Amino acid sequence: MLVEDIIGQKPRLQVLKVTSSAADFHMLVSETGEHRFPVVDEWNRVIGIVSLKDVSELKEDQSIEKCVIRRPITASLQTSLASAAQIMTWEGIDFLPIVDRNRKLIASVTRKEVLQAMRDAQKQPQLGETFDHLIWNGFAEERGEQNELLFHGFIIPQMATDLGTISEGVLLNVMTQAGRRAAWDVTGNDHVVDNVTTYFVRPVQIEDQILVRPLILETSRRTCKMDIVVTREGSVVCKAVMTLQSIDHA
Repeated sequence: MLVEDIIGQKPRLQVLKVTSSAADFHMLVSETGEHRFPVVDEWNRVIGIVSLKDVSELKEDQSIEKCVIRRPITASLQTSLASAAQIMTWEGIDFLPIVDRNRKLIASVTRKEVLQAMRDAQKQPQLGETFDHLIWNGFAEERGEQNELLFHGFIIPQMATDLGTISEGVLLNVMTQAGRRAAWDVTGNDHVVDNVTTYFVRPVQIEDQILVRPLILETSRRTCKMDIVVTREGSVVCKAVMTLQSIDHA
């Protein structure tokens, strides 16, 4: 399941601006029962989050600007619920704004909502899930310092060979999905792999945590070329040079 599968059931989103007052915040709390809200600019781009704890010491007529938590972690409609749950657990947050590729606010989800949706989904037959989905559901998406996409996750037993290390095929699948996601983030188009050269540097074991970092080298209307580096505890375990082709021009 994806974040977009639960967004349609949510009521209209309430937001604040940096110029909003503590009184405006408390009014939204009484109207919605929520205790945290996204803060947006004049173009509806997310610039922060503010919670009841943050404004507790403000006077009613004071601006919330100094209390806003800047550069919040966000997710997209295409983020899996498993990834959203892992992001919130990893970052120690309970509230996740959902944005488009221009960081314009679409909706928000809480950890409680995500976990409940995942529990409900487990009660249903998962006939539609592919091997790609099963592998990728264990990875969470985040943004680096340059707003680039990064992906992190743990190696589970189902990904391993009988030697206790990750299957090379699974690792290539992870890099491919990370590359396609990064290409879509930059171009807005879906892509398929045209060619890939992979270098396996050292083995990765069960329960290891890995970070997948795609680096866009070149993009055109037709193709996207990138380096993909997989690290564990700061050490490189695998690299790939990948060229993807836009489905529109395949």
